[in-house]
Amino acid sequence: MARRRFVFSVVTHDSRAVLEPTLRSVVARLTPDDALVVVDNGSADGSAELARAVAPGALVIEQANAGFAAGNNAAFRALESEFFVLVNPDVTLEQVDLARVAGYFASHPEVVALVGDVRNPDGTRQLVNRRFPTLGVLLARRLDLPLLRRIPALRRKLDRNELRDLDLDQPQRVPFGTGSFEIVRTGAITEPDLFDPRYFMYFEDVDLARRLWTRGETHYLPWLVITHRWTRASYRSWRSTWRHARSALQYFAKWGSFAPDGDDAT
Repeated sequence: MARRRFVFSVVTHDSRAVLEPTLRSVVARLTPDDALVVVDNGSADGSAELARAVAPGALVIEQANAGFAAGNNAAFRALESEFFVLVNPDVTLEQVDLARVAGYFASHPEVVALVGDVRNPDGTRQLVNRRFPTLGVLLARRLDLPLLRRIPALRRKLDRNELRDLDLDQPQRVPFGTGSFEIVRTGAITEPDLFDPRYFMYFEDVDLARRLWTRGETHYLPWLVITHRWTRASYRSWRSTWRHARSALQYFAKWGSFAPDGDDAT
């Protein structure tokens, strides 16, 4: 099969309620050189059937639920591409010009990944593109207590982690971006899988960023705009909270509890 330009990956698990606008926003941007892969992780709500109806040209892979990382890895292995695009099933592409993206990669050979401006449905910005977490910052964010923000030193650390010191109306180099929407130069991935398959869900995108950190730059572009209908499941479910904690332990065991030197956006 010919190598594609962009391959979009959408991983679903009982995602039917949010999936249709996501798929339609992707399909509207595909050219004959691009492809969409939908990996359904054991849904019981008809997500795979909806995907086939809304995106009849998509490759739909149905498999047991082995997690978000495994789902995207299945898409990554399914088709060869120049660029691989991660799209959460609750994301809508608003301003994503693929020709402009390809041109940016061509003129910036040092760039291995691109992320964009992530918006809430009401248009406000989600601060999900960040610097690498330290153990202390992660614990403070999980506690999520307004009182903590009143401690000046901790507030500065949290604000810095969320890139509040940068002008996000301008292109920036950033340490990493959210896995809800990211465009990766496929040639920068030297492993068989995009994500470390040991992660079931959460922190697989941070782990990927640590690998990409040694291979090139991740750039934030304000003209890449998406809407993320974020549910913050790990804050509402004990099972998701446990998975989040387990993934965090896996991450810090692998990389240590401190951010890498030189992770400042420049």
